[in-house]
Amino acid sequence: MEHPLNYKQERFVHEFLIDHNARQAAIRAGYSAKSQGGQAADLMRDPRVRARIHAGMEALFAKLNVTAERALRERVRVAFFDPRKLFDDESKILPLHMLDEDTLAALTINYDLRNDEVMITRVRSPNRNPALTALEKMMTLSRSLAVPEELLEPEEVAQAAGAAEQAQAAGGAVNVVSLRREEAEPKPGALPRRAAPGLPPLPDRVPLGSLPQPPEPAAPLSAIAAGVRAAAQKMQRVLSAA
Repeated sequence: MEHPLNYKQERFVHEFLIDHNARQAAIRAGYSAKSQGGQAADLMRDPRVRARIHAGMEALFAKLNVTAERALRERVRVAFFDPRKLFDDESKILPLHMLDEDTLAALTINYDLRNDEVMITRVRSPNRNPALTALEKMMTLSRSLAVPEELLEPEEVAQAAGAAEQAQAAGGAVNVVSLRREEAEPKPGALPRRAAPGLPPLPDRVPLGSLPQPPEPAAPLSAIAAGVRAAAQKMQRVLSAA
């Protein structure tokens, strides 16, 4: 039976939800400043604390209508901000009420009152580089999670391809990584498909019934197991570097 969180732990959850700073949350929750680093790490490893933080964050997101789609849309607005939309055909600056929603949402607008009479409006364009970098990382992660077609059943490949086409038709500018290969069969004389660096080329698919029976291992099973582990570790390093 799980024990409920004590007062300090509950207070830590509350404080962590404010700024997501575990060390500062531990101090504000009443833990010793001398050991706040270790206390914060222990609290963040506690499954009960993590569950309460997760529930609290989900509740906040739901209350504020913060979704993954909305967050991504705002990042796309900044990443693909077009300064040309700030001007009319005569290169004159458009008033704010004439800007489209995407352009207006990407701008930083400040108001100053000069001499208590004149209102000064300052408009700053966004820094696109951080948003573009974040989108690149998300796209790289999405591609790394794509399952190779060779590991899927034909029905799964068709289903994934249909979903990709529907997403492209609905989103227009959204890039969707399709699981379909450009060529169903390699062209005559084409080079074999490349594998990760340091590994042999991937063989073309052949019917399972035509595969030859594996020969009897000439090395002890312990040596074979060690080789398999070494290959797996090498593959992990290659994927991490990519």
